[in-house]
Amino acid sequence: MLSTFSTTAPSRRIISVNQLAGLCVLQKSKEDGPMRIAVLIACTAAISNAAASQPQQAVDPSGIWLRDDGNARVRIAPCGTNICATNLWIGDTSKGEEAGDRLVMSLQPKSPDTLAGTAYDAKRDRTYSITVQVLEKSLVTRGCILGGLLCKNVHWQPAQ
Repeated sequence: MLSTFSTTAPSRRIISVNQLAGLCVLQKSKEDGPMRIAVLIACTAAISNAAASQPQQAVDPSGIWLRDDGNARVRIAPCGTNICATNLWIGDTSKGEEAGDRLVMSLQPKSPDTLAGTAYDAKRDRTYSITVQVLEKSLVTRGCILGGLLCKNVHWQPAQ
């Protein structure tokens, strides 16, 4: 999706960011001296503002992930309007985790590689604040309770 805005020309024509960049390059080659600097500043500001107004593309944490301690295999996938993390396999069930347990996450983009929001654990009837950072070959989740006073990071690798 391209951001658009009106030019200052009398026709008030709508142009895309890419078209604006092309106009700036053309204008840059035509102007000299202080006017050239003013055109470059105006073009840079306009392109930056237009690019910043584009919606941030959300990263996708979907897939099968292995927890760094080797104790869990989890599927992360869309479930309705949310994202669900479902335990497929648990090695040590002594802490109450079982296959089939599920977190329902409501996440929004926070940065180009990070989602943030809440995760609801129905088994424990507890809601956590959560961030999910999707890296090139790994995933890092950070869950917090008590307003962020108690947090835990977990590192994940894609299942082979």
